[in-house]
Order: sequence, then structure tokens, then C-alpha cells
Amino acid sequence: MLQGERLENKNLLGTTFASSNLAVCEMEYICSECGMLINISDLTSLTCKSCGCRILYKKRSDEVVEYIARKRF
Repeated sequence: MLQGERLENKNLLGTTFASSNLAVCEMEYICSECGMLINISDLTSLTCKSCGCRILYKKRSDEVVEYIARKRF
């Protein structure tokens, strides 16, 4: 795909959309070998940029998540 070229994609409902209009989501990962913090988007490979290791852990979010549990009878 050339830079600036748009691809037409179809979702499960048959609606067409241009892939260049989609937002690229970046996630933070931590390398298991060197501990370096890595930002990876959908388009990059899943390897550490400093040591080349392919074992990466997803970084936890800073938000506090609280669940209310119901007791089942």
C-alpha cells in the first residue's frame, strides 16, 4: 500500500469504510528482558526496539477499577 492510498474495507454488516479514516490505537508494553517501556500501534511489529525480545507484557492502567459482586443463591 502506498502512502496516502485508501483501502475500502467491509465490516460484517456489509458497510464499506475507508481504512485511512480509522484511528491508530497505541498501547504501552513492557519488555520481559530489559524492562523498557514500548509504545506499539497496530502497524508495528511486536518486538522490543532495544533488545529484540518478542515477549512483551501489557502495562496496567492507572485507573482504579471496582466491581460490585452480587451473591447468588
